Amino acid sequence: MKNDQLVLIEHTGETNVHTDKKLLKNIIINLLGNAIKFSDDGATIDVKSKVEGSEATITIADKGLGISKEDQEHL
Repeated sequence: MKNDQLVLIEHTGETNVHTDKKLLKNIIINLLGNAIKFSDDGATIDVKSKVEGSEATITIADKGLGISKEDQEHL
């Protein structure tokens, strides 16, 4: 992490989810790593997860520049 960066984590719902642990771990590491890398010193990165029934949602939000519209088409 960079100087004074803060990662805030919020979770609602059940704490256990049936998923591919290795794949989910790699996805979260990649998204969080990019958020840290492309956010300024002192930035806050929000990690939110929610489990409702059989569905889990994970959101990682930062204040970085983001991905250009042209590059978004390739994701």
